[in-house]
Amino acid sequence: MKFLVAYTGSRESKAALELAGHIARATGAVVVVMTSMEGGSGETADEVGKAEYELSWARRFLQDQGVGCEVQSLARGLSITRSAPSGMMNTFSQ
Repeated sequence: MKFLVAYTGSRESKAALELAGHIARATGAVVVVMTSMEGGSGETADEVGKAEYELSWARRFLQDQGVGCEVQSLARGLSITRSAPSGMMNTFSQ
């Protein structure tokens, strides 16, 4: 079973992540954490950096709870997937 959490780093998305982590830990599910950006010239380097930071925070938060997770950053025309706990799998697709 997988739970999908749309994540921005906001207070609301952190609450959703916490709830998904709690349920996933109890059921053995995996949490997929996703953020979406416009892509192309629509984002500044700071915005992309903030999104990557927030996804890293979410991954560490779930790992610290012993919850399996994947994080995905979506931008128009590109998808980047990082699996946890090892963080070794990166998939780039267009």
